[in-house]
Formats: sequence, C-alpha cells, structure tokens
Amino acid sequence: MILLYQFEPGLNIPNPSNFCMKVETYLKMAKLPYEAINNNNWSKAPTRKLPCIEDNHKLVWDSQKIIEYLKAEYGNAVDAHLTNEQLAIGYAAQAIAEDRLIYCLMKDRYYVDDSRKAILDHWSRAFIPDHLKIFRPLIKSLIKKSMRDSLKHQWQGYVRYPNDEMFEFARRDLKALSDILGDKPYFLGDRPTSPDAGIHSIIANTIAFPTESPLKKIGYEFDNIVAYHERMMSEFYGTDYKSKDAPKSEKKPILRSLLINNDNWAAIRGLTDKHSKPEKTDA
Repeated sequence: MILLYQFEPGLNIPNPSNFCMKVETYLKMAKLPYEAINNNNWSKAPTRKLPCIEDNHKLVWDSQKIIEYLKAEYGNAVDAHLTNEQLAIGYAAQAIAEDRLIYCLMKDRYYVDDSRKAILDHWSRAFIPDHLKIFRPLIKSLIKKSMRDSLKHQWQGYVRYPNDEMFEFARRDLKALSDILGDKPYFLGDRPTSPDAGIHSIIANTIAFPTESPLKKIGYEFDNIVAYHERMMSEFYGTDYKSKDAPKSEKKPILRSLLINNDNWAAIRGLTDKHSKPEKTDA
C-alpha cells in the first residue's frame, strides 16, 4: 500500500497544503489504495518538504514528481484519453493556478488578519501537541516570519505590489481559469484528469477557507469556479466533508524536526534579537 506523508487536514478543507491535497486527490482519482500519514513530519523527505510517498520501500517527493511516478508505476488511466492539445491546455491551466494564483493565496493567507490567525492557529496545533503548547506562540512567530520572508525574497516579485493591485492579478488569474473551464464539468471535459487535482487544490484553498478575505470574495465572483469546487468535493471527498472528521495519525514529537534545521535556529535568534536591535525596513 502507498503511504502518503502529508500535513494534517484542517480548516474544513482536505488539506491547507494545496500540494498535499493535490496528491491525495490524484490517488483518489486513480483509485490507488493508500494510507494518509497526517503527522506533519517532513523528515522523511530529503528536501524536508511534504508531501512525499513511500511505495515498496521507495520514497518519492514533490507533488508533480509523485504523480508522474504513479502514472509510470500503475498506469495512466486518468489521462490516457487526452489529446496532446488537451494535455497542453491542462498544463497551462495548472500553471496559472500553481505558478501564479498560489502567490496571491499565500499573501492572502499570511497578511490578511483573519486568515493569518486561522492558519497559524492550525499549524501551531498541528505541529505541537497539547502537552508542549507552551511552544505554540514561538512556532506561530517562526512560521509567519518564514512565510513572509519567502514572499518577499524567494517568490514571484508581484507579491510586493499593494494589496489592491495584487488581488487584481488574482482576479485575472481566476477569470482565465473560469474561461478555460467554461461550461464543462471539469477542466478537460466530462471527467476529472490529473490537472484537476492540482487546480482544484488551489481553488479549494481559495474559496473554502473558513475565514473571509479579499481573495475568497473574488473567487465567489465566478459561478462556474464555485460549482466546479462543489463538484470536485462531492466526487472525491463527499458533499458533507468536514476536515475535523478526517483520519489523523498519532502526532510524533515535531518540535525537534522544526528546530534541527540551522535556518530555523537562525530565525529563532532573529525573533529573540528583534527586541534588542532596531528592525530593518525594506528600501
């Protein structure tokens, strides 16, 4: 059986990590037996990122590499009927979601007050068990700093735009996806295909997140996108899905995994030093 190592479900979506949700959705599409290990422990993966899978004692990581591995290992029944043109359209639509819209999603999630509180509360509870909850404020600060640093310095430059311009980019991306979807049930026709796994994981995290936000409001401007989300949820997770009912693996001590990385220790030093040193501002 395939073991899927991923972050813990929560916030009424199959996974707040869209890439974990993408892989789990594909496994359901392909009707492959799997067990979800929802213990947030990324130490299995050489890149220290989730998701990763273990199949016949072989580790595979990176969501797209996992899907390509599964196609090669177990057949490509999900996409076998697609033409080259359809595959190209699916690739382009998935790129809009995973290489553009995702940055708007992350800024919405870590800069909009209600969204930020919800996601940081979720991650701190997921990473730190109750008997170590004294560390949760530290983990919240660490995650917030890490994600904001990534947005500023590693991710696409347009996330530095003011929020109103940033969310206008998101509206364009969602309109493009809406136009590609049209009146089809799924992005490439009458049945779901692997691009749907990636696209829907972004859409679900955009419009099904439990707090209100500018990005969620924009998502609801597109009726076919909302109907598509409901269709995908019904198909693969059930119409009455609530993430609190998702099976959870026993939490393993994750604090050590978070702190053994030198970059994380540096971040913690930065968090403690900020009270004694003036904070630098971007030029």
